[in-house]
Amino acid sequence: MAKKKAYDKGKKSNEDKQFAIVVTLIASLIIVPALLYFLGLFQPIFILLFILGVLVFLYSQSQAYLIQLNEYERAIIFRMGKYLKTSGPGWVVLTPFIDSYRLVDLRTQTSDPKEQDVVTKDNITLKVNAVAYYRVMDPKRAVLNVENYKGYLVQYIESTLRSIIGKLSLEQVVSNIETINAELRKLVQLTAQDWGLDIQKVELESVTLPDTLVEAMHQKRAAVEKKNTIRELAEAKKLQIEAIQEAAGKLTDPTLRYLYIDSLNKIADGKSNKIIFPLELTKLATALSNRLDEPYEKAQEDVIDVYEQYSKAEPGTKARILHAVRKELNLPMEAAAASANVRGKKRKQKATFEF
Repeated sequence: MAKKKAYDKGKKSNEDKQFAIVVTLIASLIIVPALLYFLGLFQPIFILLFILGVLVFLYSQSQAYLIQLNEYERAIIFRMGKYLKTSGPGWVVLTPFIDSYRLVDLRTQTSDPKEQDVVTKDNITLKVNAVAYYRVMDPKRAVLNVENYKGYLVQYIESTLRSIIGKLSLEQVVSNIETINAELRKLVQLTAQDWGLDIQKVELESVTLPDTLVEAMHQKRAAVEKKNTIRELAEAKKLQIEAIQEAAGKLTDPTLRYLYIDSLNKIADGKSNKIIFPLELTKLATALSNRLDEPYEKAQEDVIDVYEQYSKAEPGTKARILHAVRKELNLPMEAAAASANVRGKKRKQKATFEF
């Protein structure tokens, strides 16, 4: 609006100036000869001086009737207010005080509307800004069909942008920027044709979301990433457990003994210098698993349950408890004799290894 007022003011000032020049020149042509005549000075020398003064005056105002147009400029010529022709490039001679003109630049120009607040379909206020690149294709229509095509183009882009975004939700705006640009250019070009303009490109320059909304979106994204991480860790743990279970079901006695020794070696590499391992219970679980033809893990649980029951019900030496466990589980007594031989060679009732 301010640009339009400044343009109107400048145009009116230029017209007033031309009118004042015409009136001054006519008054001089009438008053000066009459004054010379009444003073008796109407002589050739004074007439020559008067003509010289008129020529100097016309030269000083030569820009009003002699203009030079560059290759990228055109002049819309008006004679007594009516359209006469479109001239340029080169020199153009106007009839003094009768012809006027408007210059039009044919180069590509930029229209940059100010950032504005736009409300989306879901009532979210965005700050958007667009930029347009255009050039004048028909200077006559650019002057005759619109008062100020630059200012009107900016206003039309702003109103069209509000109309397009107002029909979309925030998610649609963010994910369809290219579609919005294409629709904006199509609508602007349709109107700009009547103004003699060719819209080369129109696009959103920036879309600014409210700070509170940006923070909420970041928190939502962080929550989703955390959820995905937890899910991936759980899947990895599940695969690890399944792999262990599958491998444990295929372990043989020699393999178990090797793993025992390897585990003890790894533990010995640390700060510990003594390790006590319940080897007797392992043998009982192995014997029970072979006799009942059941998984080793199930046999191990049964042995531990029976061992704990006898430890609480009949406190005594470890040998008696192991003997009662074998009897309860109907294990061969040869295992007891072998265990007795081992106990006779060792003082403690647990397998002890020192490093």
